[in-house]
Amino acid sequence: MYENDAELKRLIHVAKLYYEENLTQSEVAARMKVSRPLVSKLLTRAREMGIVTITIKSPLESNDMMAEKLMSLYGLKGALVVPEAKNDYMTEELILTQAARLMAELMQKARCVGLGWGFLMEAFVKQLPEVFSGREGNERSIGDVFPLIGGATVPNSGYNPNEIVRRFAEKSGLEPHYLFAPAFPLTQEERNNFTGTGNFREFEQLWSLLDLAVLRISNYPTTPDHATATRFGKKLTQKKAVGAILSYFYDIEGGFIKGDNDFCISISLEKLRGASNVVGICSSNSSAESIIGALRTGTITHVILDESKALKVIANG
Repeated sequence: MYENDAELKRLIHVAKLYYEENLTQSEVAARMKVSRPLVSKLLTRAREMGIVTITIKSPLESNDMMAEKLMSLYGLKGALVVPEAKNDYMTEELILTQAARLMAELMQKARCVGLGWGFLMEAFVKQLPEVFSGREGNERSIGDVFPLIGGATVPNSGYNPNEIVRRFAEKSGLEPHYLFAPAFPLTQEERNNFTGTGNFREFEQLWSLLDLAVLRISNYPTTPDHATATRFGKKLTQKKAVGAILSYFYDIEGGFIKGDNDFCISISLEKLRGASNVVGICSSNSSAESIIGALRTGTITHVILDESKALKVIANG
């Protein structure tokens, strides 16, 4: 019970000075012209009366309530919802940490692992421990790892899927396979020159055996651009694209948008959907619309995102 309004106001005042203005107890005491022991008693009293509540969030834990809601709304096998940190960089680090933990779990049964591309995928592989697998101790994984899309002619290793695969293979012990083809041939004839090779036929078989895929859920417009003007003309704008998986663009309802001159070399949507587990990693800058659209495509089985994005995605589910 509060004795009177004056006591209540004093408890609120001392709590604000200490918890919101970050003054020390000695500084609070000086400001209020009371003793430091009295400040300590007032803060204890404020907690006992519910004026102050303290919540501890572990960055290594997921918000299970939000995760379960996402799974229910979008028919997912799994979801990890990380708390937001003080800035986007730290939030992204938490997302990547959770992605590594999930990968270690899923790799216990996976034998054919496919990797996407982009800055976030590159950061994800770099952050993995030097000995990384789903096995106990230091036992290495057995299986294959390969890119899900050809390479792009941009000066960034994040868009060289073969390099991402190489680094992942070094840490996991999986056998690497490299796709020697561009992501965006300019013509059907040029595409045929690559898809008619033994290297591509090997990948057609590997993609058919895919049981675990890891990729980024990207915004639209994308950075760097995925040769969208040549491939789609104005269709992405007309059809209101919101995001991309690999280089498949979709609208808010999860409908994929086809381009009249799209000769992209990547795993087919049919084969991607055939994988047991497809993990979609969202960056701190991913839009809620791109995540909602991706989950509605029916290709994603697991998603990793932060709490603020999860709230928006749930609200529009």
